Amino acid sequence: AAGLSRSAFVLIAYLMKMEEKPYMEASNALKSINTNMCPNVGFIQQLQLYERMNCKIVPSDSLYRNYRLQSTARMYTELGDVSRVKSFIRSSHSGLLKGKIVHKCRKCRSLLFSENNILAHPIGTGQDAFKWRKRDAKTNNNQQQQIVSVCSSYFIEPLPWMEAAIVGSVEGKLSCPKCNNRIGSFNWSGSQCSCGTWITPSFQIHHNKIDESKH
Repeated sequence: AAGLSRSAFVLIAYLMKMEEKPYMEASNALKSINTNMCPNVGFIQQLQLYERMNCKIVPSDSLYRNYRLQSTARMYTELGDVSRVKSFIRSSHSGLLKGKIVHKCRKCRSLLFSENNILAHPIGTGQDAFKWRKRDAKTNNNQQQQIVSVCSSYFIEPLPWMEAAIVGSVEGKLSCPKCNNRIGSFNWSGSQCSCGTWITPSFQIHHNKIDESKH
């Protein structure tokens, strides 16, 4: 069964790349030949990501970086694989050096991360996403309630200056490596952005602790 799943994964990826077929079309084409050949859930997720990336593997692509980070988090939280974490940290450091827009500690001006280290996420529904904060939605006749979703933090890749804090712990505080001012927090199991979106894993740096400037 494992062999069939892996073979199906390779064949579908080939059809997507070489014949420019969408994932579902390539998958159905394979099933029409052999109904037993079907990739497992993990392979399917990778193929769907491959489709979203236009069948190109670009290490700097935010979708690919998010996938790698989530995979690293699973290996760390489930198996305690520290080597994967350290490998990811080394790769994210190159993004810090190449960024044109950088973010520094507001207190001591120490360089912390660049635009290349920021991981984008879909904007949530604000307060409605926090079940424990929900209020009655009753309004007067023509009164309309508008919810503005604002992200109050950056969610970034783990970087070398975080290593001592994040390796060996599931969650904790993040502080500037130079002045030790608290600037955020981390949680390998994830946390919720102020906009309502759940981010896993999360390395969260508060906007009000950071200044942005050009490199």
